[in-house]
Amino acid sequence: MFKKIGPETSPTKSDQRNSIVSGDQAGRDINITTNIRPATTSAITALYKRLDSEISENSQLQEKVDDLEYYLREAEFSLGKTLREKLIDGGRASEVTLATIQKERASKKLHRHSTKISAQKIYAFILSKLHNDFRAYITPLIENNYDKAVVEERISEKVIEPTLTFLESNILELTHDDIKGLIYLLTGNCHLEWAVYANVPSNI
Repeated sequence: MFKKIGPETSPTKSDQRNSIVSGDQAGRDINITTNIRPATTSAITALYKRLDSEISENSQLQEKVDDLEYYLREAEFSLGKTLREKLIDGGRASEVTLATIQKERASKKLHRHSTKISAQKIYAFILSKLHNDFRAYITPLIENNYDKAVVEERISEKVIEPTLTFLESNILELTHDDIKGLIYLLTGNCHLEWAVYANVPSNI
């Protein structure tokens, strides 16, 4: 005769009355539903996708983007000064030749891409960002006569690099020099200044 030791147990039953857990606990199957939100698409990425479609379909330009045209025209509060004259006024005579080359190269690339409406919108975004960032971070330095080396460092740090980051995949393949050239394009059209002029508002 065998003697029974201890309580009877069954491998198919679970007693969890005295257990402590930090997550889900159940004696049977647990059904967990996880809601996954779709990834958001940035405005610039959406424009890249539209541009790819326009290139694939070989669609031709049917309209012009007003925001781009605004920056390609001479500003309302224009002094009628050229890029060369503005750089000289700002103590940058030594930069005139390179600035002119960069401006012309950037302008040619812009016009080459501008046969597509999405490319126009991308450039409008870029020029708007450059205009606003330059006004916010660089114009105050120029107005307070900061050293040229400091101004150049801030242009790279606060204007050019953030713009290249903004471009994400950068399918238009714009370089650091291209962005600098677009800054000079804005300068030549009197949207940006490199010196303080008494009759030009600094906040336009």
